[in-house]
Amino acid sequence: MDEKELERETSAVLTDYLQYQYGEHWQEQKEASVWVSYSHNHSRGRKLSIQAIEQICAKHLQTSKSHVIRHTASLALDDLGVPTSEIQTFLRHANIATTSTYLKRQKRARNRYGRDLEQVFGISATYDEE
Repeated sequence: MDEKELERETSAVLTDYLQYQYGEHWQEQKEASVWVSYSHNHSRGRKLSIQAIEQICAKHLQTSKSHVIRHTASLALDDLGVPTSEIQTFLRHANIATTSTYLKRQKRARNRYGRDLEQVFGISATYDEE
């Protein structure tokens, strides 16, 4: 398993979620799933299946391919100026050419004016600050 350390804010949000999900002693539940269903059917409270994750991606990312989450992360790293070699390591690509091709395709599909349109139409997310 490839482990990455989470940043402080991400850790705090994840801890709050897990405490909400499993109670004050959530850390004692070693086999508990991190991502669980909030569906209104028999799966509520159970581990999310890959099909459920694909449905979430379809609803919110307009594609059922959960692999798009990797695309989002790699493009965000590229936007931050992270060297392609480090993105390659993050994605666990054996060849840097794969990573370069991957990033090039993503950039081509990007809406260069998306941020501008958000401002024109007043689209914004509200984030809680500490």
